[in-house]
Amino acid sequence: MKKRIIYTDHALKQMEARGITRAQVQRAILGPDVELPGNNPGTLRLHKRVSGGRELQVIYKPKKSVDLVITACWR
Repeated sequence: MKKRIIYTDHALKQMEARGITRAQVQRAILGPDVELPGNNPGTLRLHKRVSGGRELQVIYKPKKSVDLVITACWR
């Protein structure tokens, strides 16, 4: 079963301000170039190169049936 991706209000605001799409975040979650532990327990920090050579960083919390996106930014 495919997990749903849920975005916090904070994540949606930051993504809009930074010009990051849901599709870009989804691609990072499904196929990260780098996966590291996040700063908070249970979170992961993903890095994904996107077109144009930019690197997207996604902080999220994987749960049993959903992935909760906390924030996303360009590196």
